[in-house]
Amino acid sequence: MIGVAFDIGNDSLISSLGLDISNITTDSATPTIDYTIGQNVVTGNFGVINISGGGVDTPYDAAVQFNLGGSGDGIVQEASFLITSSTTSLDTNTDPTQDLVRQILNGTDWYIRLQSTDGGSESAKTGGFILDIGDPPPNPDSPAIDIEKEVSFDGGQTWYDADTAAEALDIVEGTNVQFRIIARNTGDVELTNVVLDDNLYDLNGADPGTTVTIASLGVGDSYTHIYTTTWEAGLQTNTATATSDQGVTDTDDGNYFGADPSISIDKVTNGADGQEILEGTPITWTYSVSNAGNIGLSNVNVSDDQGVVVNYVSGDTDT
Repeated sequence: MIGVAFDIGNDSLISSLGLDISNITTDSATPTIDYTIGQNVVTGNFGVINISGGGVDTPYDAAVQFNLGGSGDGIVQEASFLITSSTTSLDTNTDPTQDLVRQILNGTDWYIRLQSTDGGSESAKTGGFILDIGDPPPNPDSPAIDIEKEVSFDGGQTWYDADTAAEALDIVEGTNVQFRIIARNTGDVELTNVVLDDNLYDLNGADPGTTVTIASLGVGDSYTHIYTTTWEAGLQTNTATATSDQGVTDTDDGNYFGADPSISIDKVTNGADGQEILEGTPITWTYSVSNAGNIGLSNVNVSDDQGVVVNYVSGDTDT
């Protein structure tokens, strides 16, 4: 093989894209020549290779000489080259209908000149036609799911994305604690048998099982599930999980703090209870106030039904 030529099917792209041939490599030590692509620029002979005749029509839009020709000059059996554009990247367009490489190659005539057996001008030629290049296989499916868990203490009027203990809401006893799970298909394929689960609570209520199954969740679609739980004191953390037949999974935490405020007071007379005190003895009442709950108290007020003025003396004012 001593050369190859092309008649590119889409002439309008040749000049607009500034196409060029480069990075020529062969298995021969013979120097190679790089020919720039241009519309109908190659006719007759180029270099020492005659590209006319042999039933292959000219002109051509591009030609590459791999070998200087002549007997014993080193036959090229393998060769490659790169077609590039000075203005546009040819391999970044992901829309098959706009794929520039396909537009360039679809309908392209090609011709290869082979080495003659005697070094003469009657070397063999072969030609062909690049048929329609099919679209590339679609990208592999990319299933994905996202789950968000939120908490509410006002009957679902307001929802909080309390993912961490630091974001936990203070909810007092007697309040209905509600959780909301939102599962969303964030991938590019339909999800089937999407299962929602909570590591602490039954999502089904009186129905059998503890999980919720969504038969199908289309691309971009979401599903919302709300459930009410029993209030508990202290930090409460539970995790919602979503899985599907496609092997995707996601988790999200919800947190609240079960606030259990409580206060205690102890009153003693002259330092103790139940004393016998002689008439005329000065009386001092001491009031000891303690926070017996699990949450801070504010604006604490101490009063006495006997009209005694209570004065603060000392203590931990922040507990």
